[in-house]
Formats: sequence, C-alpha cells, structure tokens
Amino acid sequence: MQFKTFDIIPHGTKFDFVGKRHIAVVLSVVVNLAVIAWSLPLVHGLNFGVDFAGGTEMEVRFGKPVDPGAIRKGVEELGFKDASVQTYGPDSEHTYLVRVGRIALMSPEDVKRVEDAVKARFPVESTSFNADAGDKIDFQFKGATPTIGEIKATVEGAGIRVREVREEAGLTAGTKSFAVITQGIQDKIERDLTTRFAEAKPEVRRVEYVGPRASSSPSSTTPSSPSATSPSPGASSTSPRSRSSSRWSATR
Repeated sequence: MQFKTFDIIPHGTKFDFVGKRHIAVVLSVVVNLAVIAWSLPLVHGLNFGVDFAGGTEMEVRFGKPVDPGAIRKGVEELGFKDASVQTYGPDSEHTYLVRVGRIALMSPEDVKRVEDAVKARFPVESTSFNADAGDKIDFQFKGATPTIGEIKATVEGAGIRVREVREEAGLTAGTKSFAVITQGIQDKIERDLTTRFAEAKPEVRRVEYVGPRASSSPSSTTPSSPSATSPSPGASSTSPRSRSSSRWSATR
C-alpha cells in the first residue's frame, strides 16, 4: 500500500526572497514610520503606565473576595479614567493594587483659591506648591503669624478639606512656615471603597507616589508629601516589596 502525504507547500516550490528584498525593505520602512508617527504626542502619543508617567499606587486589602472590575469601575467614576486594578499576593488575602495616573488631587484653580484666601487674611510672604509632591501647599509668613487652627479654618473656608497643618522652620530670619496638607487621592478613593464595599471592609495598607520616570528628573517626589508623615492607626509598618529610588512609600 502506498500512502500519499499532504503538503501545505508542494515539494519543489521556490520563493524568490532575494529578488523581492527591495519591496520588503520599503514595506518595513513604511510600517516603522507609521508606528513612530502614531507615537507622537500630536497624533496619538504613548500610553505610559504609572511606572513611567507617575501616579499613585494603593495596596488595598478586603475581608472577602471582591471583583476587581467593580473596583476599577468605582475608581473611574471618581474621575480617574486611567485607573488600573490588579490582584496582589495570595488569593486568600483578597489584596489589590489600585493605580491612578495622578499624584495631586488639587487642580491649579484649587491651589489659587486657597492661596488667595490665606493671603486675604494673613501676611503671606511666599507660597509653594508642587503637584509631583502631593496635595501640599507651603506658606511662609512674616510678622504676625496665624495659628494652625486659623490656617485650617481659612483653607476649609475656601472649599478644600484639610488633613493636617504642620509648622516648619522659616526659610529666612523673622519668618515662619506652615505646610498645609489637604485631603487628596488616597482619601477620596478610600472613602468611596469604604462606602461601596462596606461588607468587605476594605483596608488601605500602603500608598506610594511614583515620580514620572519619562521626564529628565526621575526622582521628582519628596518625603514631605502628606501620607509619608501622617500614618493611620492599624496599618502595616513596612512595605512588602522593595522599590526603586524614584518611588517613596507611605505606610498607613
């Protein structure tokens, strides 16, 4: 008995790859140029993740299983359209990493409103705000300085909720500085998760602010951000994994 084999490409078939090399080179160049053009900011731009573009990463543990899609939907409804959620650690711990592409919640308009309100009442010599350092405004006063309570009342009167007002050393002689730390992304997401998943009892175990690595200054965050200095009770005291120098961790 003679068996007949089945060949996708018949024996003896020849392809003239060398002869078609010029066509292949042209097609390759066209495709590469199209990809480069697509990545330009004016056309589409690259979609950098939190590791490269910077943002906030929260480790949240639940008391029972929760659908990560529901977590992401809730965070997106808060206005963070670039939110991502992934499981973290053993499945039995019901822990997730929630990432958003922002560090500061306050907009430039919010910052200006707060600065104007404080300047209208007190002798402000200078102010400072860095969106890459979190929701914190530094005020330097000269002369009769207000109390912490007065500063907090003034800022909240401008419509911004305050987490902490911290007194710091003045930059020059005869001045006194205060850091006004407002409630930011961590507080907003934590409140929503606590309301939305009350039965699962969510607990924010760690918050990290990631500086943008795609910029010329990779270490753009500093330990002066609110969460690094005001931990909440009952939180883990160490970060479960090491981070590069462009990140700093805030354990809660």
